[in-house]
Formats: sequence, C-alpha cells, structure tokens
Amino acid sequence: MLEISMSNLPLPEQFEINEAWVAFKLNTSPIFTKEDGEFNCFSLMDAASGFILSTSFVSVLATSLPAEDVIKMMEEAHAHKHEWPKLLLCQSGQAVDAMIEKAERLGISVRVVPESQLDVFVSDAKEGFNERFGSGDLH
Repeated sequence: MLEISMSNLPLPEQFEINEAWVAFKLNTSPIFTKEDGEFNCFSLMDAASGFILSTSFVSVLATSLPAEDVIKMMEEAHAHKHEWPKLLLCQSGQAVDAMIEKAERLGISVRVVPESQLDVFVSDAKEGFNERFGSGDLH
C-alpha cells in the first residue's frame, strides 16, 4: 500500500481498485427541485477507477450529512466489492463528520484534504454532474 501524507497524495492510477474511496460533494451549486427545495449531492467514489459507488441527496438546510445517509452510502459502496477500502479521502470544509466517524469505527484510515488535492480524482465527475444538474433549472 502507498504511503499517504497530507502533502503527497497519490494519483488515481497509483491506487488499486477499492484501496481508497473519496467522499465529496458532487455539485458546485445547490440542486433546485420544484417540490422538495434545494439539495446537495454527496458521493462516495473509488479513487482508482473514478466509479461512483454511492450518492445521497441532502437538503441544503442540513448542517451535516445525516448518519442514516452515511450508513446507506457506506453499505451501497461496500456492496460493489464486498470489502472496505483501506483509506477514505474526504474533502475538507464539507460536513462529513458522520462518515469519518463511521469509517474510523470500521478500521478505515481517513485523510481530510483540501478540495484542490481531490480535483485529480473528482473533477470529471463534478463536471459531468454539473452539466446535467448545475444550470439552476428546476428538476
């Protein structure tokens, strides 16, 4: 396994499939829905492949990712390979405390890093998502 430091984050191709997951907010601006209001979309992605393992839409009024959403996301992500990653990379400044706590209880190492360091992992996913949902239109 790679040595991970805060200043030396490996590139996606340096990870093996399911070695590390990335937890991040997929949208750059709130998603507007006619009936239910505004939402953020949180995602878990495999760091090596860029495959989105799970997503959860959470009201922008929520101060953090709810514990029940964390459990759902972690279980959905786990179902793909039936094993936990060794590492969870989390975007700093996002309300993912419950995910960090759950990962640590499962024995998963956690690194919280600035968004700029996660761009190499998440930029394509964010771009595609925002092309579809980021226009400010009602959905």
